[in-house]
Amino acid sequence: MALNNKSSYLRMLALAVIVSIVNNQPRAMSTDVAEFFGKEHFNILRDIREIKANCPESFDALNFESVEYVDAKGEKRPAYSMTRDGFTLLAMGFTGEKALQFKLAYIEAFNKMEAALEQQATAQPASRLSTDAALNARSHAITLRIMARMNDVYAQP
Repeated sequence: MALNNKSSYLRMLALAVIVSIVNNQPRAMSTDVAEFFGKEHFNILRDIREIKANCPESFDALNFESVEYVDAKGEKRPAYSMTRDGFTLLAMGFTGEKALQFKLAYIEAFNKMEAALEQQATAQPASRLSTDAALNARSHAITLRIMARMNDVYAQP
């Protein structure tokens, strides 16, 4: 099924609401995730803690950073800053319209990245090692551009 431009735009906008680029890395705050998906933040924290308890420590340490934020009353509260992988793992467990929009946007971005990588691989034959290294670098660059574009779309009035 082909996606029209409006659907693609809306899906990218859905992701842009919760993803920001921090030190050239896509990040999502648990507070933003809760707000976007219409969930209570304490439930998001519970879900993250459950994921952390069931994931290898190596994944947990890389993808879920414990942070604090200041709430409306001026009190410090716990939160998590998540990488794309941590956020994706969390959000893939959600249901509802916004969760569906996220999942569709993720699939669309993945498919675009895969197509670009395949095109590059066939356009520039090289040794297997250098091709893999080039594809990894290109994949990272495309991911950063997609996330930056999502931020640009969200920042527009």
